[in-house]
Amino acid sequence: MTITEGLKELKLIEKKLKKNCTLLEKYSSQPSNEKPYFTSEQEQKKEIDAILQSSEDLVKNYLEIHRKINVTNLKTMVEINGHTYSIHSLIQIRRKLASLIVGVYQSLNDNNYYKSASQFKNSQNIDLTVTRFYEEKQKQSKIRHWEDFYNSIDGRLETINATTQLIEE
Repeated sequence: MTITEGLKELKLIEKKLKKNCTLLEKYSSQPSNEKPYFTSEQEQKKEIDAILQSSEDLVKNYLEIHRKINVTNLKTMVEINGHTYSIHSLIQIRRKLASLIVGVYQSLNDNNYYKSASQFKNSQNIDLTVTRFYEEKQKQSKIRHWEDFYNSIDGRLETINATTQLIEE
């Protein structure tokens, strides 16, 4: 089973568990004057037990597949732009870290100058210029680097997930 197949199986299990909830709500009780959904009360109880057991088995299967995906993501290394990362690291970069580091570089700006200068200008009537303690060219280069890296991760992971077999441990 590949990572992609495992992820699809997890979604299918979630769907089956939700369906079991619906069935149990329907079959678990009814007014005493109605006939059971199944041939007898005993048969209905057996069906409820079967659905409960099925749900327990689905949870075990889900956890096993999820564990295999996690092990595979931690142990499978991928090369992008001359650097090697685990699938897990690439997922973390894609989910959070890329946008955070881009935000860090975007924080290099003139906002503080404009806040301070507007207060000072109003009281002193002096011409002020911006003093930057960073290189704008380097800032833009780093932002582009992280945005390009972020964009390259999705395509790479899609290919890797479709071709990488889950590690059996």
